[in-house]
Amino acid sequence: MSVWEDFIVSDIQTLTKSCDRHHTLSWDTMGFGESQIAERVEKIAAGSGFEIGYRVHLPYVEVKFSFFESERARALNFTEKIDQDLKDCTITKNGQDILQTLVAQLAKFESVEIYDSATGGILWQRVLPECRNLNSLSMSSSQMPALLKPNCVQLAIEKISESEVHAIIKTSKSEKRVPFTSQLNSNMSERRLQIFTERALIFWSQEL
Repeated sequence: MSVWEDFIVSDIQTLTKSCDRHHTLSWDTMGFGESQIAERVEKIAAGSGFEIGYRVHLPYVEVKFSFFESERARALNFTEKIDQDLKDCTITKNGQDILQTLVAQLAKFESVEIYDSATGGILWQRVLPECRNLNSLSMSSSQMPALLKPNCVQLAIEKISESEVHAIIKTSKSEKRVPFTSQLNSNMSERRLQIFTERALIFWSQEL
């Protein structure tokens, strides 16, 4: 370990000190298709010469804008405009995951209960990798029961119809509920459930 810290790291830092570092800023957007997002971004950055890319990871469309450190000042003229234009549909930026924000907020509770009667397991697949270490986590496909524990939070996605769900947060002090609807047709049912899942995660993270 000492050889690495005393010699190799120092040599790497010296050798790369003069390199023109490459940076990438990103926006995870939701609510518009890739072509719609691309049209908005290209309208701002057309002719800029910067590298712009798009990646679909349902239900998000990610926008990536890359530049070298030597171009930072000119690049920021474009990224600030993109940031403002995509404000209505941006969920997270620069690789942040909304689930990580939610898990950090859930850690303050002694007990976390999650109920999903709507997404057919998509919610479980999404949250389990990040939520495994939460205290007293329980997950169920049943309807959310009455709250009994004083320092507990209950989160739920309840199915109202094929095109509507309700996301709910309940603690001993309050209960909040919001409806989400989708007009996607039956051939896109999985995407609809993915959108419902992400919208619930966003709602929970913002309201806790």
